[in-house]
Amino acid sequence: MTQNNTNFQIRRGSSVLMDQRSSQSSVQSSAFEFLSQRNGDSVIAVTCEQSPDTFLQKWHDQTGTIPSFARVITVGESMRSTQTQVSSQNVVRSIKSLDDLTAVQLEIASALQDAPEGTVFILDSLTPFFEQVTRDEILSFVETVVEYIVTTKAIGYFSIDTSAHNETTITALRSRLGLLIERDEIGWLIRPSQDWISGEESLDVLFDILRSRRRREILRHLLTEETTSLSELATVVAKRETQEKVIADGTLQRYLLNLSQIHIPKLVDKGYILYDSDTQSVSSCEATQRAKPFLVFAEQ
Repeated sequence: MTQNNTNFQIRRGSSVLMDQRSSQSSVQSSAFEFLSQRNGDSVIAVTCEQSPDTFLQKWHDQTGTIPSFARVITVGESMRSTQTQVSSQNVVRSIKSLDDLTAVQLEIASALQDAPEGTVFILDSLTPFFEQVTRDEILSFVETVVEYIVTTKAIGYFSIDTSAHNETTITALRSRLGLLIERDEIGWLIRPSQDWISGEESLDVLFDILRSRRRREILRHLLTEETTSLSELATVVAKRETQEKVIADGTLQRYLLNLSQIHIPKLVDKGYILYDSDTQSVSSCEATQRAKPFLVFAEQ
């Protein structure tokens, strides 16, 4: 299932892969238009292929405003150009080497901690990193940053030139992110993860999800109740696990904390449920139904 829509909502705490195969200025401009529509007032960028001033100037040109919060982390040879009015009002951090992923992670974590909820996080290209470090190192880096984004309720966009990488690499990245967004002749095309994850990869992800009894109980409940509150879900899971009819307040709080910090984010990240942080409601989706036969088998 795909759709062309620049106005669709990406939930806070989510991350997507953005295909930037074309270097044409028209595609770059439309990408800035797409990203600036998410939240033009707060942005964090990791730039590898453009200077911080160039990035911020493009953002300013597209939105007509300077973000009230902006942090630009420049990595590798994207040296800062002569200071402009745009960049002088924002914080720029520089990391010399693309292979220093630990330093990049620390700067991202610091920036996200300082930023308000709903901040747009952009990594302008993953492709240069593949020239300096191994694929496994990059995948681990992406997983860590995705965890930061979930915790701080930002919205993450990881750009990559898909034509420069094999299908295995793109599939591995897709399994760690939620959507693929690419440009066609009409507009931005949104591809759900199921379009890109192979059958074998999909089963690996599903089996990892189902290893946890608590995640199985979450999915079971959502197969009967399409939408529920986080509090109700925690109560149901606690009753099933403890076999108690009444759950003490302290026990319920422990379940709420465990579900909200570990199991809900993992299920959302892998595309098996939906979560609205504003209303604290949990909902099923198409992928939830795919887990049903495996849950029946596990119960038997």
